[in-house]
This record gives sequence, C-alpha cells and structure tokens, in this order.
Amino acid sequence: MGLALGDIEGVALAGTIHDMGKMYVPVELLVKPARLTKSECTLVQGHAQAGYEILRGIEFPAHRRDRLSAPRANERRRLPPETQGDKISLATRIIAIADVVDAMSSPHPYRTSLGIEKAIREISSRRGDLYDPEAVEICLSIL
Repeated sequence: MGLALGDIEGVALAGTIHDMGKMYVPVELLVKPARLTKSECTLVQGHAQAGYEILRGIEFPAHRRDRLSAPRANERRRLPPETQGDKISLATRIIAIADVVDAMSSPHPYRTSLGIEKAIREISSRRGDLYDPEAVEICLSIL
C-alpha cells in the first residue's frame, strides 16, 4: 500500500493493542462454550470503547494518534457517519479487515472455524461498503 516503515510499525502496534479493552470483559464470556445472550454480547461489544478509553489517556506523538482509533476497528458497523470512510485512519481500516478474517477463520469456544473461504467472501462482498477497497485487495492477494 506504499506505507513508510514507520507507518507499517504503527499498524502493527495498533493491531496488537486493538483488543486491549477485552481486559474489562469477564473471562467467562470470552471463553463461554455457548452462544452469548444479548446482554452478554453488549458487554463484549463494550470492549472497543473500553480500549479507546484506556488509550485516550496516553500521550501519543502527532504521527501516532491514529492508535486511538484502533480499538474502534471492532465497531466499524456502529461508527457515526462523520467517522466513516476516509475519515477512519488507514491503520483502523487495515485492522478491521485483519480482525474479521481472523475472527471468521479461527475456532472459538462457541463454534468451530467458519473457514478462510467464508472470510474471503465476507471481505470481498463488503469491499467499498464496510471495508477499504485497497486494503481488501491487498489482503486477498496475500490470502
């Protein structure tokens, strides 16, 4: 995608910390071997905001501030219109794709892996709608 080394390192850092808000979710929910109830889903979905709140208190250099939006990669369907599209940092747009591919192609306590093919269909079908088209193209070429 033509990123400088520092930007690549930034995406790697953002990817590493994007789920840090899960430390506020009871571990029993993260490893529950059955489908979550609606209220349990709400608790788990709250991890994105919790991660944002944790990072908000950290002073990042100006060129690293997009790390603040990394936890919100999980919230891409619930972001307000003014934070959609190009207004979402590139790091967050890349992580959103990596996150969905990983989530769909990995086994979870409550279900087996859905498979890489299904993940590929998901990101392909929502390219330009939910997922950054260029990042999807790069991901597909790697997969």
